Amino acid sequence: MAPRPLLVAGVVTLIIGLLVPHYIQHWFSSRIREPVDVPAEINSEKTQTIHFNINFHATYWVELELNETQDPEYCSPGTLPRPSWKVDRLARWYERGSVPWADSSAGYGWANVDGFRAPSGAYLLKMTFPKGTECLRERQPRVVIRTSDLYSYEEGANIFSNLFLYFGAVGLGCVAWALAIWFRRYFSNEVSLRLFPEVVPRNHLRLLRHRPMPLITRLPNFGLMYGAVLWILVFFFMIFAGQGHYYGLPIELGTRYSLAGQKSPSQETLGVYLAVGEKYHVNGQLVSREDLRTRLQQELSRRADWTVYFEADHDTLNMNAIFVMDTIQGLGAKLVWITPKVREELQQKDQPARQLR
Repeated sequence: MAPRPLLVAGVVTLIIGLLVPHYIQHWFSSRIREPVDVPAEINSEKTQTIHFNINFHATYWVELELNETQDPEYCSPGTLPRPSWKVDRLARWYERGSVPWADSSAGYGWANVDGFRAPSGAYLLKMTFPKGTECLRERQPRVVIRTSDLYSYEEGANIFSNLFLYFGAVGLGCVAWALAIWFRRYFSNEVSLRLFPEVVPRNHLRLLRHRPMPLITRLPNFGLMYGAVLWILVFFFMIFAGQGHYYGLPIELGTRYSLAGQKSPSQETLGVYLAVGEKYHVNGQLVSREDLRTRLQQELSRRADWTVYFEADHDTLNMNAIFVMDTIQGLGAKLVWITPKVREELQQKDQPARQLR
């Protein structure tokens, strides 16, 4: 192979293999994992406003951190009223005004730990502390907004970076190979066959240098022969030796459906549906988050079969679904989670019955 194309290809591959991992590392280092980490201004007569920016799409969590070393007995967070917060997305150049984005109405725990999903942009956090929380100033509270979604991308980014580093190593090898060919031609005294050995060949086009013709008695290109044999073996093993499939331990996932109401006074099944926006439906009726446990307890008290079918919308938060499942299992009921796959199987079983009718 000519050294010049090999050298150009090696340099280009080396540059790409070095620049892409550097850009990936720079992208990860420039992402803001904690857009807000400021001291909290506890003042019941004033709302604390905090401007912050988000530079990648993720789920962010609003927390109120307290100094654990200073814990006065008379100021326990469990006995104090909960602070509230609200996040507005600031208007961009093509928008007219700010957009209310999230608030603490669906939060849980004293510190209103709750998450909201937001894309890149500028936001405004409004923190309000009610009366009775002035004693928290001694514990040096801090308002923190953080995300942990960035860690899920690091493994794939590391594999991608290592792949391009391998490309860079291949490019470096191509450069070394081209230089080795050039030095061998420059310092070798190869015998060239000419019809008239006494005539000195001249090149009138100085930009072109003719390669001396190798002797016929020499072997052909070793790299070409080695590559041809290697690829023939690769295709041979792919066709004949790669037909077997190997699996691990077989696991049978059987779907079991409990028959509700075999000896129950109420033949209606009990189901909970979680919709977007933290809307809880018990047998089609909308129930608030605080009344969910009471309503389920009333419904289960009238049934002999304590089986609750739970189904959630695709865009709901995992923390809300976990809250419903903990509530159902906390009452001692049997939880049956209807996933999209189970819903599809149920619909397929209902279609033949409808056709017979």
